[in-house]
Amino acid sequence: MIFFDRGIVKNAIHYGFYKNNDAGSVTTLFTKLTQKTLNMKMKTKLNLATGLLASGIVMTSTATAATTIIGTGGGATNSSVDQTYGDNATANVAGGISVTAGGTPNIGLTYGGGTWEYHAWSGAGANNGGDGVLQLQGTSNSVTHSITFTPDAGFAAVITGFNFIGDTNGAANTYQYDWQVVDAVSGATLTSGTTASWTTVTATAPFSGAPAVDVNYTGLVDGQALRLEMVQSAGFTGVGGNMAIDNLVFDQVTIVPEPSSAALLGLGGLALILRRRK
Repeated sequence: MIFFDRGIVKNAIHYGFYKNNDAGSVTTLFTKLTQKTLNMKMKTKLNLATGLLASGIVMTSTATAATTIIGTGGGATNSSVDQTYGDNATANVAGGISVTAGGTPNIGLTYGGGTWEYHAWSGAGANNGGDGVLQLQGTSNSVTHSITFTPDAGFAAVITGFNFIGDTNGAANTYQYDWQVVDAVSGATLTSGTTASWTTVTATAPFSGAPAVDVNYTGLVDGQALRLEMVQSAGFTGVGGNMAIDNLVFDQVTIVPEPSSAALLGLGGLALILRRRK
């Protein structure tokens, strides 16, 4: 369906019929308006497509794979987390890593900031089938813990989210964390948030109340390394060494290459063909 500007139609009727007293002139003018409108629509679409290509915007495909770290995978309690734990995951690891649709073979992981330790907290795995958690050791000093996701060339990382979990020692404690995703090279903040504060009571419900963190950030640049950081916020009054994360979910997507000069020339040729067919 074609829609005309009210002013254009009014002028067409006025000059084509009332001025010339000729109904045929109205038909002629409407025919010209129709063709002009179609040409304008076609030109707008071509200009939009050309603009997107020329801008060099990088598009990504839909995520098709995922990796979830659900536990220690047999890592000894209180031992340091392996710096390659979860790296290029393509297969399940009993009690530790779960993959779907081939996992994330093109994403490397690096654990940094404060000390990361495996910990087989009793009951922690009951929620997800894992055998423990990744403990944020040393957080009582407000140390920032981080995990860097580094994709291979041609891919981008997707950080979906994770769960805080704890604690298992002491009386009732209140916890709250700030988190952010930064560009691992420039340090620029890409997305961030703060959890609601929560209280756990070791004696009755040591793993209740800890929030799930929905990050849902996809890298937009080919090979961009993303660093997930977490640190205590103002509402934290608990015991730092008793906190951990679980159910860390991340994906990968394939980057669509930027348009080449040949593609732009091809689009120009398409424009000429369409113009000749008008």
